Amino acid sequence: MIAESNIIHLDSKGVIRKWIDQETGDVMEHECEDFVSQCCGAGRHEYVDTICAQCLDHTGFECIDCDELDVGN
Repeated sequence: MIAESNIIHLDSKGVIRKWIDQETGDVMEHECEDFVSQCCGAGRHEYVDTICAQCLDHTGFECIDCDELDVGN
């Protein structure tokens, strides 16, 4: 849990994007890295980034930490 006084930046959805670490005093930033499929929570297909590895169907993917949707590159 991040203390409200340590929060530096919230995005428009209220997701904490930048904060001060209570123990180290370092400024921390959330970078979406781990995405799961919106259909069942599985990872991406080995060869096709828009396909769920479990359902084998096209789907969207979201960050496991903040639910930000992956818009692709």
